[in-house]
Amino acid sequence: MRNQSKIIAAALTLLAAAQTSVVHAEDDNAFDGKSYPGAMCDSAVSSVASTRVSTFYVNTSGAAAAVICPVIQDSWLNTAGLTFGAMKFSNVAGQTFSCTQTGMDANGTVLSSRSFSTTAGGLQQQLFFSGTYLPTTGNFGYIMIQCTVPAGAQIRAYQVQERA
Repeated sequence: MRNQSKIIAAALTLLAAAQTSVVHAEDDNAFDGKSYPGAMCDSAVSSVASTRVSTFYVNTSGAAAAVICPVIQDSWLNTAGLTFGAMKFSNVAGQTFSCTQTGMDANGTVLSSRSFSTTAGGLQQQLFFSGTYLPTTGNFGYIMIQCTVPAGAQIRAYQVQERA
């Protein structure tokens, strides 16, 4: 019984030591990229018809639709913004496809944003870039992407990379 108590005590000591070495404060030095499938996006209004074809979001409503694409930040405390942001999509020639990437604080106040708009048709990639990528995100805030997607257009994928 005494040996069993020693083994249990030793195991608990090792467990406590291991736990303190891997458990740490929020990682505010996040510097990794994420790629999302377009199927993560959805119409901002539930009555707007859309479908998911493979990993794409497709606007099947017959009119331009407001669409929201979620972005997950590694650290809700990191206010450093992004070092990269891109949207890959297929547009209908002559129709306006536009998106805005926005950094918000917890109260919904816009801290910074980057946008693009195009009427070019076909497969393409647009960057959320205007001299810099999204420079600021809010402490306790979030990042959002809102797009206007023409009828028949598709969001194929989007990427972000957080600044350390």
